Amino acid sequence: TTGISPLEAMLIGKEEYVVAPEVQKDDSNTNGRDRNTVPSVLHDNEINVENLLNDFQLFCNNAVRIKYRPGMGNHCESVGFGPFILTSAQKKIISIAIDLFFHKLVPVRIQILKSRQLGVTTLFLVFWVWICFQVDGYTCMFIIDKGAHLEEKRQQLLTWIEEAVDKFPGFPAVKRRGSKVIELTNGSRILLESAESPNPGTSEMLQGLHQSERPKWPDGRSGQVKASILPAIPVTKHTLVVDESTAEGFDDFKRDWDRIHEGNDEF
Repeated sequence: TTGISPLEAMLIGKEEYVVAPEVQKDDSNTNGRDRNTVPSVLHDNEINVENLLNDFQLFCNNAVRIKYRPGMGNHCESVGFGPFILTSAQKKIISIAIDLFFHKLVPVRIQILKSRQLGVTTLFLVFWVWICFQVDGYTCMFIIDKGAHLEEKRQQLLTWIEEAVDKFPGFPAVKRRGSKVIELTNGSRILLESAESPNPGTSEMLQGLHQSERPKWPDGRSGQVKASILPAIPVTKHTLVVDESTAEGFDDFKRDWDRIHEGNDEF
């Protein structure tokens, strides 16, 4: 009924474990490029596009609505839609990405072995929108296991972008929408591919890549993407590769995880 496992329930309240989402507090901490720019909670009439681009948490709270899963926090005790309030786990993950991407200006390569229903895929899809809103001409690609899942994510991305633009007209709007591309008026693009496609992502110039649930991809597809797409992403600032999945056994994702922890992989 709560959406967490018995083990997670036992660990609630222990500081060394992140098992339960936090409810948004009214504080002055920000996760944006300049942590001293704006408070994370402002009145609607005080918020402008610049505020939202400087503070990811503010952007999530005010420009993005998500479907709530009961049990994730006091703000979503029942089903329905509401503002995207980051959980404690999501804050920790995205703070690392923001620090590397916007502050340290290094190539960002992240692999995440996640628990189920943690909201990592949603978190980074919103993050791609936030990046594309502020970095002109940015191109990122999202790859997920099945075509049906891809269409669901595509519709969600379009909804987020259009609702954000309606509420804050200063954001770049959708210029072109295809079955596998969403292009904004500032030239930034989000490309969408299913791992079921025969040649996902070939011949594209990418700055960002998001691989979701790689262990569920068709046999051999992970190696194909690793050989054709990853080497084409430049090792420069403002490049970001995210590889996130739940555990699915001893597969290519697991082998990469082992190499990372042995210090033999760029991630």
